[in-house]
Amino acid sequence: MNLSLSGLYNFYKNEDKRQHINVNLSFQEAADKQGDIIKPGAVSQFYNMSTVYGLLFVPQAIHFTASVNTTYNHVGGKTYWITGPTLGVRAKVFKKTMLTGMSASYNVSYNDGTAENKVLNLRGNVGYIFMKKHNLTLNAVWQRRERLEVPVTTAVTTTFAYAYSF
Repeated sequence: MNLSLSGLYNFYKNEDKRQHINVNLSFQEAADKQGDIIKPGAVSQFYNMSTVYGLLFVPQAIHFTASVNTTYNHVGGKTYWITGPTLGVRAKVFKKTMLTGMSASYNVSYNDGTAENKVLNLRGNVGYIFMKKHNLTLNAVWQRRERLEVPVTTAVTTTFAYAYSF
């Protein structure tokens, strides 16, 4: 069984500023059913909820977001939670030919109530359109991960891309 519900509410809008809130809920249930029999512990339930607040300054083309995401899973008799906030900003610059953005998120995952993982992500991106059909993008992610009984790790990932629109 799958269920999902999404809602977007624009609660302020004028020539200079727009504000909105977006809420998403989803549910999925799966079972290992053989005939009319479901084995004990063979039912899985997945819940996801996210809420996003956005603030757009129209003339400046700057968009701020703040969000919270939570995932709850019940699998094989165990309960897992992942939750955390994200903050972000995007801006169009150079006559709106370049889109820049930065965001930060922090997530904690729990296994049967015990915090097992803590992850901090810092992201940045730049996209540039030139001669109307060419697009260059550069993305970078820095991640810091803490896990139970494992040393703290950090990683950096970068991506550079070119695209041509026909």
